[in-house]
Amino acid sequence: MTALARFHTLGSQMKRIKHNDLTHYFLADHKDLPAAYLASCEKFFKSIKQQASSGKQQASSMEQLDPTIDWNKFTKELTNK
Repeated sequence: MTALARFHTLGSQMKRIKHNDLTHYFLADHKDLPAAYLASCEKFFKSIKQQASSGKQQASSMEQLDPTIDWNKFTKELTNK
């Protein structure tokens, strides 16, 4: 029996959904999911879309390259030239 089938055989029983688990969002019918869970998923997807469309590189990724460099100062110097 697949995970999806097991989920639907629970019938009217409430099944607890773990925090940050998107499995049910993709596998279950949205009308059977709690509204708060759906809202949380939509908020997460919206934040990912905003990050992807912003085109900005996150500072943490630059700091991982070399934590000894002041990346803000470095990028300002590059743009002033």
